[in-house]
Amino acid sequence: MIIDMRYHIASLVAVFLALGLGILIGSAMGGNDALIEQQKRLIDRLEMDFAQIKQDREKLQVKLNLVERELASSVEFEKTAFPVLVAGKLQSKNVAIIRTGDSVSRRSEEAIVRALKDAGANITSVTTVLRPFELTSGDARARDELFKCLGLDAIQTEPQPKDIPVRLATALAREIASGTGLTLVPALEELGFVQVSGRYQGYVDAVVILGGSSEESRMAAKSVDLPLIDAFSAFGVRVVGVEAAGASKSYMKLYKEKGIPTVDNADMVLGQLSLVFALAGENGHYGIKETARQPFPDFLGGLTGKGNYSGGSR
Repeated sequence: MIIDMRYHIASLVAVFLALGLGILIGSAMGGNDALIEQQKRLIDRLEMDFAQIKQDREKLQVKLNLVERELASSVEFEKTAFPVLVAGKLQSKNVAIIRTGDSVSRRSEEAIVRALKDAGANITSVTTVLRPFELTSGDARARDELFKCLGLDAIQTEPQPKDIPVRLATALAREIASGTGLTLVPALEELGFVQVSGRYQGYVDAVVILGGSSEESRMAAKSVDLPLIDAFSAFGVRVVGVEAAGASKSYMKLYKEKGIPTVDNADMVLGQLSLVFALAGENGHYGIKETARQPFPDFLGGLTGKGNYSGGSR
């Protein structure tokens, strides 16, 4: 609407300039009453158009102000109701967070952590994957170190197995899920594959994968996210895949194919509410995108005890 109005105004200005030039030319030619009268009528119509545009703009501004006030009220209500709705939903549950994409900002990540803590969860670790678990011919040191962590002989294992990314993802999931015997996590951190935060102690009940990418080249879902989901699921750990509402490259379809709950607007308060309920046992696909089945879980059912978290099948 704003773009169309700008084009309209630009067109009107161009017409005014043309009229001005026409009047100058007409005056230079000795004047023409019929032409001058026609130009005056056209100018009157243009002035009416300008007046209408101004009136429409004022009406739009009033509507915009109303929508902004309603949005601010809704956000304030969500923030106020959030602690009440999530209280005790994840009480004493150990939750690990793994960031595989860049769609969720650091600020939103912090908001997600606060939301989970408000629900009673213990955040055992936050792992940020910096690059895919793939080894190139120039990664001799990484190859030696990671093969050692996997129990492989770098010299005897030739050619390099094609499933190394899957093996690494599986081993990483095992260490995060168990919180014991950490050898791969520090190795991956030292080699620049991951960034870590947290104690990585204690068995993990659930994992949140922060996916979604801002560009095609950064998509590593098939080589990182999917193997992680398979591994955690095999270990009996509940997995929920999320991303930001504005993710340019969505992982939701891939996550859905793995049969895990998803939230496509985890950077919003309502999305964080959906995440808590998904971790607590709701098996749905929530959010605002085409891949979502519903905007949010059944909160009322959750408040009466329906869908409360019962733990993974360990």
